[in-house]
Amino acid sequence: MKLILIFALGLVVGFILVTKSMKRRLSGKTGESCNLHNDGQTELKEKRKAEIMRLFDARAEVRNAEVETLFSISDATVTNYLSELEAEGKIVQVGISGPAVSYKKVIG
Repeated sequence: MKLILIFALGLVVGFILVTKSMKRRLSGKTGESCNLHNDGQTELKEKRKAEIMRLFDARAEVRNAEVETLFSISDATVTNYLSELEAEGKIVQVGISGPAVSYKKVIG
């Protein structure tokens, strides 16, 4: 009977020690890896937005579908990029909605 109690106590203590060790190890790395991932996403987004702005050097108007094709990304992502550029005052939307919408570079 004593042997069973000692074994059970050893299991409980071992479980607690392993759990604490894993929490400590994961808590430090998870934050770092998330930040690295977010930094990478932000960098990619800024690169793509700069490339979109370069499109305006070659043409007066750019459509959502052109940007989708250029980067092979979703309509929603392109809409977010174009909305951010519009909010930054770099482009303006021409048209209200749908496929007829295009964007022009703000001059000045």
